[in-house]
Amino acid sequence: MDGLVDWRWAARDFDPALGVADEDLEAVMESARRAPSSLNLEPWRAVVVRSDEGRERLATAMLAANADRVRHAPVSIVMLADLEAMRDVDNVVRREAEAGKPREYTDGLPTKAAVFAGGAMGKAGDAMRLGAFALAATVSGVALPTPQPAEAWASKQLGIATGFMLVAAAARGLAAAPMEGLDAHRVRAAVGASSRFAVPLVVALGYAPGTEMGEGAASARPVPLGSPRRPLSETVSLETLGEAFPTGGARR
Repeated sequence: MDGLVDWRWAARDFDPALGVADEDLEAVMESARRAPSSLNLEPWRAVVVRSDEGRERLATAMLAANADRVRHAPVSIVMLADLEAMRDVDNVVRREAEAGKPREYTDGLPTKAAVFAGGAMGKAGDAMRLGAFALAATVSGVALPTPQPAEAWASKQLGIATGFMLVAAAARGLAAAPMEGLDAHRVRAAVGASSRFAVPLVVALGYAPGTEMGEGAASARPVPLGSPRRPLSETVSLETLGEAFPTGGARR
């Protein structure tokens, strides 16, 4: 796993002559589907774009070099955050009941979901919900979930799924490029999505230039230079922020 994570990088370009096998694409998307999700609400959707026409439509909605990444990659995946996830809560309750969750859990699930996902009233509903939480926290003095807009919550859930997808892609020798440089309105138009959905990310997927294929799989792939990162000691603290996190032999 360590080598896999080290190998993964945001690809700068793709070889348009190398397609992604159906079974690899399905495995990558299945990994995203199995990612953790708050209350199992899964407030996101993914649109796989692989036709020449679809990729060109999507490319016109991307900014700068991201447009060519979409044009060159054989597959691009539009990640959509559902701003009205409560519309699906009855289906979530049904699935949880069928999975054997106790009645007391499933009965309370819609209320718990509304705390995070909000209702189906868009920004007006968000404003009322956040105001009610601020008042309740002040009056009660007890710990309550930090109020946040539905888009922030749904995008967090989508981000977890995207991370799983990127690691699964690397495990199959696929290069990927998560991109946030985009025009959300145009992306929605390109894939037929309504304003119910935000567009945090588009992920281009394929093989980096220079990849050698053997029996349908990547037998030799370019070694990425790796992206610079802060030292672990500057990113991770122990117990309180700023307290040194022991590494190597100092760990207990």
